[in-house]
Amino acid sequence: MDDNQNSNPFDEDEKDSKWSNAPIGIDESPTFSSMDEEESTGKTVRLILLISGIAGCCIVAILSYIFFQPATPPLIAKLFPATATRTPNMTATQRVVILTNTAQAVETIAADASERWEIVFSDSFDKESSHWRTGVDDDEYATIIRTIEGGKYQWDVTSKKAFVSWLFPITKNVSDFYLATDAERLDDFDGSDYGLAFRRNAKNDFYYFGIDRGSFIVALHFNGGWSDLITWTKTTAILPDKINRLTVIAQGSHFIFLINGRRVGEASNDKVKNGTVALALQVHSENRQAIIAFDNFELRTP
Repeated sequence: MDDNQNSNPFDEDEKDSKWSNAPIGIDESPTFSSMDEEESTGKTVRLILLISGIAGCCIVAILSYIFFQPATPPLIAKLFPATATRTPNMTATQRVVILTNTAQAVETIAADASERWEIVFSDSFDKESSHWRTGVDDDEYATIIRTIEGGKYQWDVTSKKAFVSWLFPITKNVSDFYLATDAERLDDFDGSDYGLAFRRNAKNDFYYFGIDRGSFIVALHFNGGWSDLITWTKTTAILPDKINRLTVIAQGSHFIFLINGRRVGEASNDKVKNGTVALALQVHSENRQAIIAFDNFELRTP
């Protein structure tokens, strides 16, 4: 029995009278059933308290895990950080997709955005539209004939020197968006590319996502000069001489690029915060003809 926890039920006089004459070496200690019962009860109580303590600790641990663990951010938040984070070297912010599982996740998000985000502007080019310029533009760079017919918006370009041409429909400025168009090359000339321009501001700064027959590029036009966010990169996602669907998804300083539903690359840049969106075409040399047909232009915002 633990003397530190159980007091002696007898006073000192009674204890001396009963135990003082007991021979040495012979156990004639009297047996007191009340003490045994109390000792047994004490052990039982301590065991119950020990078990209760362990159970209580387990319950607290489980509740802490359920209610106080850090919330896991949704996939969309991982891919599109709400706050833009500057990278140490802006010329190295680009990276081409290398993880298949991540690419598939983004492609799923893109498909969801194309269905759930609100349509700001769309055009299937089934009829003439005041949002797009048609007719002939002739200047020192090129002669461009733009027509809307057969459900397509066609650009027939003859270059006089290397140039880039873009055409912005009448839409509001956007920052975060889903932007897509179908595009088809109808010429045999390899020295041109075409695609989407976005976030064009009042200073004529904007980004460009373009493709040729087997590669794509992402570039920034800023303060009158060009810089590449993603240099020309080959991809099997492009269908040569067929209709290709180009898609850009943007949030903050982060962009993801898809061709025919496949993510081909991503980049981060915070030079241009918002602006309008456009179709674009580039010819790399003089006296060349390029014919591109656009269709199913679509702009959505979350």
